[in-house]
Amino acid sequence: MSYSISTLLKRNLQDVFGEGDPERRRAAIDEIYTEDVVFYDPSKGVYRGRDEIDRIAGAIKATHPDFRYQPIDWSRGIGQWRADPMGIGPPR
Repeated sequence: MSYSISTLLKRNLQDVFGEGDPERRRAAIDEIYTEDVVFYDPSKGVYRGRDEIDRIAGAIKATHPDFRYQPIDWSRGIGQWRADPMGIGPPR
């Protein structure tokens, strides 16, 4: 299945890093990432493969399970976003 860059960025944000349900998160990972995916976290290092993406996305979400991610700007293939507790304030 083919997606635009904007769609992939939004799915990465909401369906992977913003998803609290492990089964739905893994299904999204398997659909949108290749087997040799690499995730770079400037403060913690490099994570390789779908299993590592799943693990780190779950760990990040667990630190603030009630937050939702809101896209701000997806121009030029660069995603800007913010995270807020669910139900607090309107999305920007």
